[in-house]
Amino acid sequence: MSYEVTVSRPAEKSLARRIAPERADRIRRAIEDLAGDPRPRGARKMRGTGRTAEDWRIAVGRDYRVVYRIEEPHPDHPEPAEGDLVGLVTVLDVGHRQGIYG
Repeated sequence: MSYEVTVSRPAEKSLARRIAPERADRIRRAIEDLAGDPRPRGARKMRGTGRTAEDWRIAVGRDYRVVYRIEEPHPDHPEPAEGDLVGLVTVLDVGHRQGIYG
């Protein structure tokens, strides 16, 4: 089972402008890995202001966070063939842990 991963414009801007290139590369790899497993070890469901029940976050290193939303396929969706995309992961925000939640 795999997921299509899209990155929102604000998240892409953060990666391009606010994060050092070597750290941004590590974050991009973590984002790509969400296609195979959108709930990897250490992923946490978000709670609190402005977040919905579908929002998750992963830590990348000690200081950076990726906030994303998982959309599962409709329950009536036919059983996917091997390699078919079955869900969608949308990266909403990327940033330093001290500023990402505000």
